[in-house]
Amino acid sequence: MKSSLGHVVGALCGISAEDDEVKARAKLLSTLSELAAKLPDDLRICFTAAFALAEDARLPFYLERLEWAGTRLGREVRTVRRRVDESLLIVAQMVLAQRARRPTPPWHTSELKTTVSLTGGEVFETRRVVADRAGVTELDLGWSLTSPDDGGGDVDGVRVQVIHGGSLVPRSRKASARIAMTVRLAEPLEVGQETEISLRIIPGIGSPPAYYVCTPHGRCDRFTLRVVFPVPPRRVLVLDGVPAVEVQDDLAPRRALPVGRAHEHSASFTDLAAHLSYGLRWC
Repeated sequence: MKSSLGHVVGALCGISAEDDEVKARAKLLSTLSELAAKLPDDLRICFTAAFALAEDARLPFYLERLEWAGTRLGREVRTVRRRVDESLLIVAQMVLAQRARRPTPPWHTSELKTTVSLTGGEVFETRRVVADRAGVTELDLGWSLTSPDDGGGDVDGVRVQVIHGGSLVPRSRKASARIAMTVRLAEPLEVGQETEISLRIIPGIGSPPAYYVCTPHGRCDRFTLRVVFPVPPRRVLVLDGVPAVEVQDDLAPRRALPVGRAHEHSASFTDLAAHLSYGLRWC
C-alpha cells in the first residue's frame, strides 16, 4: 500500500520513509478522516464509503461500499458514484487551498545523523533530504550556539566544511549566537528525489558544551545523535521533544542513560515535532 501512494499523498499524510505499512496506513486513514469531516453530510458518507473509513463501511468490494452509502442516503448506486466524484473534487480543492495558505517547504529531512566529538572539538553531520518541490538546488541550514558563559563557542570562529554532497555558499550571520549556511547541491532535485550531504562543523574556541540538541523548524523524520566523550560522563540525560527554554532546566524530569565506563552515548528520535528540542545533555 505504501509504495502505491506516491510522494504527494505521502507528504500530505506525513508518511516518512521510516514508517512501516501499519503506521503509513494509520496516517493515511487519519488524514482522509479529517478531510471527510469537513464535507457536507451526504458527500461525507459517500467519501467515507469510497475509502472505507468507517468500521461498518470496510467491505471488501467497492460496489458493496457504494451500496452501503446508498442505503444510508436512500439513493441509487449511480447517484452515489456521482457524489463520490463530487466529494473527491471538493477534497482536492480543500487540499490545494490549504497548501496555498501554507506553502510547502522545498525539502524535508528524512534522516539526520550527528556525531559530536568532545575529544576533537568537532561535529559531523550527515543529512538525507527529500525534495517536496521541483527544482531544489540549495539547502538553507542553521546552527545555534550557547553563549560562552553557558559553555558554548564563539559564533565568529565557527567553521563549516562540506565533506560531500554539495558546495558551500558564503554564510550569513542571523544572530549573535546563530549562523546560517547555504549548501548548493551538485544536481537539482525533483519532487520525491533525495540526496545526502555530510558536513564537518568546528565550533569556535570555548568550553565544551553541556548538551547538543536538534530543534527542527520543519519536517524531520529521524534524528540520531552520538556523543564521544574524552572521559566517561557522570550523567547523560535524554531530551525528547522539550521546549528550547527547558533544555537546561534542572528541575524537569529526564530519562537517564546507563553510563558505566562508556565513552560514547547515543539516542535516536523519530517524527520530530517542529520547534521542540531533541538530543542529549550531560555532566
